[in-house]
Amino acid sequence: MLANPQRLDPYKNFKFRLVADGRTVLGAESASSQAQIPGLALDSSPVDYRAGSDPLWIRKMPGRSKYTSITLKRGVIGDSSFQNWVNKVKSLAGSGLAGEVPLANFRKDLYLELYQPTGQRMARYKLAKSWISGYSTLPNLGGNGNAVAIEHIHIETEGVSPG
Repeated sequence: MLANPQRLDPYKNFKFRLVADGRTVLGAESASSQAQIPGLALDSSPVDYRAGSDPLWIRKMPGRSKYTSITLKRGVIGDSSFQNWVNKVKSLAGSGLAGEVPLANFRKDLYLELYQPTGQRMARYKLAKSWISGYSTLPNLGGNGNAVAIEHIHIETEGVSPG
């Protein structure tokens, strides 16, 4: 992240891109003006323990950690890249031979880029070994509505780091 020790105001959150396979699939540069990405969260489960010689209180240490699922929301634009990725996951899960199916392109490194209103990139995060765990191909529809068709993409990731 480009640090600015003189800055007092927090950065705005409305200019971002999600990049997959070197191209923008969500955010400021895509045709989807309704794009949303909720915050990335790490969940670490505490482990309680007490040695036999310890006093009666319980100590805690970090246990297993995982990143929560990410749910992307974007306007339906006819981009089939996520649907193609879903089909790879679906064919892997439905084969019954998960150990024998080649996993090429099953997991991808995604990049989340944050931008200042001036267009200068201020941060980039790598979402390591990501894969799609859910995808809504048909949004809620209304015959007399005045809303945008939104698709939901659920992504699992094994790590988030500055990228």
